[in-house]
Amino acid sequence: MTKPEDEMTGLEASTAPPDDVATRGAVRQTRTKRRSEARRFEILAAAVSLFNEKGLRGTMLSDVAQAVGLSTNSLCYYFRKKDDLAAACFMDAIDILRAIVAKATLRPTPELRVREFASGFAARLAREVNGGGGKLVGIYDLRALVKPQSDVVFAAYNSLFREVRALLSAPDRPSPDRRQLNASAHLLLSLVHSMRIWIGQYAAEDYERVADHFCDVMVAGFAPSPGAWPPASLAPIAWPFEADAPSARDAFLRAATLTINEFGFSGASVDKISARLQLTKGAFYHHNDNKEGLFSECAARTFAVIREVQNEAQRQPTGWDELGSAITHLVRFQLSDRGPLLRATALSALPAHERAEMIDATNKLSERFVYPIVKGMADGSIRPLHPLVGSHLVSAMIYAATELPLWLGEISPDQAVDLYAKPLLLGVLAAQE
Repeated sequence: MTKPEDEMTGLEASTAPPDDVATRGAVRQTRTKRRSEARRFEILAAAVSLFNEKGLRGTMLSDVAQAVGLSTNSLCYYFRKKDDLAAACFMDAIDILRAIVAKATLRPTPELRVREFASGFAARLAREVNGGGGKLVGIYDLRALVKPQSDVVFAAYNSLFREVRALLSAPDRPSPDRRQLNASAHLLLSLVHSMRIWIGQYAAEDYERVADHFCDVMVAGFAPSPGAWPPASLAPIAWPFEADAPSARDAFLRAATLTINEFGFSGASVDKISARLQLTKGAFYHHNDNKEGLFSECAARTFAVIREVQNEAQRQPTGWDELGSAITHLVRFQLSDRGPLLRATALSALPAHERAEMIDATNKLSERFVYPIVKGMADGSIRPLHPLVGSHLVSAMIYAATELPLWLGEISPDQAVDLYAKPLLLGVLAAQE
């Protein structure tokens, strides 16, 4: 019988001739390699925790070194630069996702593939909670990477995207429009990955059931029949923080939001924000006391937009029209010259007390989408589904809308509604028919 690998080395060492220098050297090399691999795994685990907590640009190499009890110079033996370490973390996460997608690809139909992808990722998250696997880094900070590391990671993520897109196709189904397929793939990948943010609200032993509810919404949508499209539209909203035309202040807020969404809070330097506005650094400080204050204003603006849309949508007579009008209005806003909203994951780099307050505000706004879902189930305009899981998907979809141009190129707000919001409301596979 073949011995386990970890026993073979010890057995061979005990039976080797005492003067066999080559054998003893090989044993030492094997042990050293294993210690090195164990240390590397420890470094990666610490880096993932810090990147998820502080963001890529908010984490220093010295922070990771301190977390594992090494000097920064010793850590550089394993990873010379922070971006090398970040790239390794991202590649691990992408490889795990690709393995889950590969398993889903073996399923015979698009619906079963979607279910396998979502349930497989939920099972991976459950193993994390139960100590059966390391935590995954959030892939939201991918664009904060710099070259040459970004080239390798972006290529891997593009491969993952193509593989997710393939889950939605089938030989016996009409070939969907490529832009529609890209939008649906972005929707599916973004929402599956968003599970790692909110699924912790549930017990790990219920993750499989949560994934079932997730798939129920993704596959069948919210409407009881496809004929319910489109939902009612909201009238134009006069935002309390804007004039009829974007003000100079709104230009600052929009530029800062775009920069923070792309590079994270710590990576969104004053220089980057000023460059986007074609202003000098001095001009930035003429209008702003500091970056932190501008960030808080961006967050307040995002909260105000979402809250105002939700309040206005309550005037709709049915739950379907309330939910649909809020979703479509916010997706349009994301792609308009007023958008985007500040993505929720940008909150990770804030100081702990401020982060807690803003995450609480974000969660409360997300859970407000429960009300139109319950209202719609009561009046028959929304089919029975898990209302809280549905609200998580709605919120995640709205925030991820800012990245649609990366996968579809130039896209108008109305096109975003048809190609991206509609697949969630009616079911991601309905859009492929």
